[in-house]
Amino acid sequence: MLNLNELIVKINQKVNITAIYIGLVTSLIVPAIGLFIFGPGLLSGEIQISNILYYIFPPMILFGGFITSLICCKNYSDGLINGGFLALIFVFNLALIIGIIILILMTVIGAVSPLINTLNSIASIFSQNLSPLSTISFDFGGYLIGIFLLTVLILILGAVGGVLGVWVKNVIKAI
Repeated sequence: MLNLNELIVKINQKVNITAIYIGLVTSLIVPAIGLFIFGPGLLSGEIQISNILYYIFPPMILFGGFITSLICCKNYSDGLINGGFLALIFVFNLALIIGIIILILMTVIGAVSPLINTLNSIASIFSQNLSPLSTISFDFGGYLIGIFLLTVLILILGAVGGVLGVWVKNVIKAI
């Protein structure tokens, strides 16, 4: 029976960082293809950009895990570990980018909010209602559940892509 420290050491020995980053870079092909497919719908407003995440990220990670395991993995456990680690790196970097964007938006809204309140008080003198902030409704709980489910899906698909890459590699060797 392995203890936690021995398990971590064993997993670290199977992780190939170079192959994982090559898989991440090659997975950027998927958003490029998605831009051609979904670009007109985004520009016309038919498709919301938040829905694109569900169409782009899962195939992107599946493809990245697949490429990673084609490069470096010999057995299914290696593919599972490297594909899962690719997905973990992707999720971490995505969370970092989204966190930075949220901080920037909070700063902008904090700076603009007093101006909007001033305009609303001036408009109330003229009996007009210029209150765009009061009409915004945001389902924060729904978005959190969606982000959580997308994160779990990405982690699973990274591992599945790694296993599929090893399977394809074995099928090609058998031919």
